[in-house]
Amino acid sequence: MNKKDIAQIRKQFKINNDLLKISDIFNVYIMKESSDIYHHQSQPFEMLDQDQQELFLNNFKKLLAGQLDEKLFELKFQRDAENNSQLILHQGLLSDVEGWKEQMLKIVGKMLLNQQYEMDIVITFIRGEYLKPTKRRNEESEISERDTVYSHPFILCSLNN
Repeated sequence: MNKKDIAQIRKQFKINNDLLKISDIFNVYIMKESSDIYHHQSQPFEMLDQDQQELFLNNFKKLLAGQLDEKLFELKFQRDAENNSQLILHQGLLSDVEGWKEQMLKIVGKMLLNQQYEMDIVITFIRGEYLKPTKRRNEESEISERDTVYSHPFILCSLNN
């Protein structure tokens, strides 16, 4: 993704936006001393109250406003690696809720192998779909710009103290 794509998606992080559908949220809580997972919680995003939804949307919106290699990091995948992260993420996109949680816990496990955190942290994953209209708006036409859209399923992850 380039900066323009990221900026376009960032604009969509609003409550009740029909072009951005967040289906699930999954929080994993990590203890600093042992880097153990001491709790994880998953629920449909729509089940959160509106204040919680806004809190998470603002968090991810700030994340997407960051500079590349500061807040946003491009993942470089090794295709022939054992326990391939790209495959885990793809399976997470295609899975039901239980499968998604299982795949995200695998990603957390890989993250904890490489890093010791100095504070308790929470890793938050959201899974959703961004719909991008294929045409520009035409005032004279009866055809809406939203009649045909490209669907972009995604997973976003943030780490917070």
